[in-house]
Parts: sequence; C-alpha cells; structure tokens
Amino acid sequence: MGIVTESWGGLSPKDDAQWASWWDEYVPAEGKCDSVGGEIMRAMSRIVYRYYNDGDTVDEYGGSEYNHCKGAMFFLLDNVPGFKPLCGYQGDMYEEQICDRLKFVFDYLNSHQELFSTPNNEDYLDLSPFEPWVDEDEDYYDVNDEDEDEDYYDVSEEY
Repeated sequence: MGIVTESWGGLSPKDDAQWASWWDEYVPAEGKCDSVGGEIMRAMSRIVYRYYNDGDTVDEYGGSEYNHCKGAMFFLLDNVPGFKPLCGYQGDMYEEQICDRLKFVFDYLNSHQELFSTPNNEDYLDLSPFEPWVDEDEDYYDVNDEDEDEDYYDVSEEY
C-alpha cells in the first residue's frame, strides 16, 4: 500500500484541505448526510478508509455481515455520473483505482457544488448487501463435538 505520497487517498495537499473543509461542513459525526454532496463524500471516504485502515475492498470485506464498502460503491454509481465499479481489483491495483476514484469524486464535487445544498434522503449503508463474513479457521473448533468437551471436563469419583 505505497501509492499515497502526498495526502490521504492521493489527493494533493490543496485538494485534501478542500476535502477536509467540505467534510467539516457537510458530514455529521454519525449518520447519513443532509446533502447529496455530503453523502457522496461519506461513501467515498468509507471505501478509502476501510482499505487503508483494514485492507478491506468491495470484494473482500471483514467488518460485519453487511458489506458497507459495496453499499458505498452502489451509492456512488447511482449518484456520480461516470463513477466506475471497483470490483475485481486487488493489491496495488485496487489502491490505484480508489485513489483515481477519490480524485474523480473530488473533481465532480468541485464542479457540482450545488450537490452540497441538494437534500439527501438516502443512507448509503442501506444499500449494503448482506454478505456474512466467514472465518477461514471456522472448522478449527467443532462446535458439535460434545463428547470431547464432556471427556475433558468430566470429573469422576476417582479424584
């Protein structure tokens, strides 16, 4: 994960400062945004944050039973003309794609600032598909093997 050299998600320092300013004004501490522009920022930020914080992608998400990165992508596909899906990318290629998408979203918002005053009725989290996370080590413990547990904890009269 080494493409980001200047600012969060690859934005220039100037663009990053503008993003931060919009964030402070249009994105609440929790919950959906009142404006479409704010919700676009919130959705894009979820994708970037989850990748850099946890290594999650829209294809491989390990945070909950709902794939919020994919929900964010669906919101962006519906609300940012020209936004392209992020499915099928891995590693450095995924990182390059999210940096490109962040810049694309930034440029779109910068040229459509009316979106910050356009009322929003949608929470991108509501678009998150149910995709239960499966632990690859799930079969390490056999939860149906009651005999083994009984033998281990059996206290007989011999003691």
